[in-house]
Amino acid sequence: LINSTLLWFTSDNGPSLTRHERGGCAGLLRCGKGTTWEGGVRVPAFVHWPPYITPGKTSGLASTLDILPTLASLVHLDTSNLTLDGVDLSPLLRDPLAKSPRKMYAIYPQSPQQSLGPFAVTNGTYKAHFYTIGSDLSDPDNYDPLCPASHPLTHHDPPLLYNLYNDPGERYNLANDSLYLPVMDMLREWREEHMKTMTWMEPRTTTTDPLAQPCCNQPSCQPFPECCDCPVITHPNHINSYHLHDKQPFWKRP
Repeated sequence: LINSTLLWFTSDNGPSLTRHERGGCAGLLRCGKGTTWEGGVRVPAFVHWPPYITPGKTSGLASTLDILPTLASLVHLDTSNLTLDGVDLSPLLRDPLAKSPRKMYAIYPQSPQQSLGPFAVTNGTYKAHFYTIGSDLSDPDNYDPLCPASHPLTHHDPPLLYNLYNDPGERYNLANDSLYLPVMDMLREWREEHMKTMTWMEPRTTTTDPLAQPCCNQPSCQPFPECCDCPVITHPNHINSYHLHDKQPFWKRP
């Protein structure tokens, strides 16, 4: 079974520094979950499929948005009639020496706004921050003033610019070095083109759609979704019972 199953392991965000040792560590990367710094968005990933993928490693740019089109390609599913945000990474999986088909990546905050667009963009080597904001998930006691929620929404003009290859911790801003003006122009132009192609919709998790946000006591429950709670579920094969949703939202738990 293991040889005939594709296993894709990754994470949806960086460590929740507010939870300290239980939330993980970002190492040399700046900030953590809830921010657009590398500590919040850079995550590990591996794909295991022995008959088709040769062991190796790559530093090519990739996103969780690429999982769907990659899997669709591997099973020969036609997606030509769909507009997908991701790209097919299957060539990269088959050949670690191949270049990633993803050229750029737009990074949005926890609560995106159409008027602001992506807070940061990167081509894998260079990254520009047009806006920054702190997060309560990056520890209120964080020594870095840009990480906690006390750091307000800040517009950067010119954007903060970092070389992620030489400076993955995003400590040395290159924005004032004229040598990098072409890089800055390229990232700014790509961001503007990206914003033109975006179709904005109402977030599904703010609606009462049970397929997007399970809630056993809806629709009378208010305020949604913080109030959602489901009864204890028990099963003969389960040693312990558990709640699908705690009454206290996960982002407010100690």
